[in-house]
Amino acid sequence: MEKINRQAKAVGRWEEILMPIEVEALHDTYHTNPEEVLTPNEVLDIIVEWNGGIASGYHVRSIISRVYGVKL
Repeated sequence: MEKINRQAKAVGRWEEILMPIEVEALHDTYHTNPEEVLTPNEVLDIIVEWNGGIASGYHVRSIISRVYGVKL
């Protein structure tokens, strides 16, 4: 099993990794400073809350692969 990446990253780096709609979740919740550092857990929480919950297992696995670098 792959090691889970728990490294915090700057918002600018998250913008390169995430899908545009996920970046929108960060920006809509006032995380627009490219220098601001967020942990993967914070990013996942922001995306899930912004979406009002995630409906499909595919979407959950997809986000986890980008945020934590692990394919489930």
